[in-house]
Amino acid sequence: MIGGPHLARNSRKALERYARALRHEPRAKVLEVAECPPKSQCYECEPITFGESESYHVSYSHNDPLVIEVQIGTMMVARVMIDDEASSNIMFKQALLRMGLTLEDLEPCEQLMYGFNRVSIPLCGKIKLPLTVDIAPK
Repeated sequence: MIGGPHLARNSRKALERYARALRHEPRAKVLEVAECPPKSQCYECEPITFGESESYHVSYSHNDPLVIEVQIGTMMVARVMIDDEASSNIMFKQALLRMGLTLEDLEPCEQLMYGFNRVSIPLCGKIKLPLTVDIAPK
């Protein structure tokens, strides 16, 4: 992964304009986000919606990441960041161990990951796990 936050590609003046807009922009309504038709059977197809109360600090148009809680395998994992601009999906070793998995459960991976400082980091491995996103209790 090379780069930085989406704002890092902008000039200093653009960043200042963005920060000013966040402070002075009137609140806008959040649009509805709907689930795409799945390739396999869908048990429930309810749209995911956000109300005005959730959009207080949202600047439009934005591409900010979304932080949610999901079920990975049999464990609920809090603070999962969904970022459509990310080039990789990363799970920290400690989270893997808390899920009852070990490094032996990982497939070997020869790829390197590059941080924002462009320094390469070897990966422990890769794994495919089932991911479940459900409706929050009301």
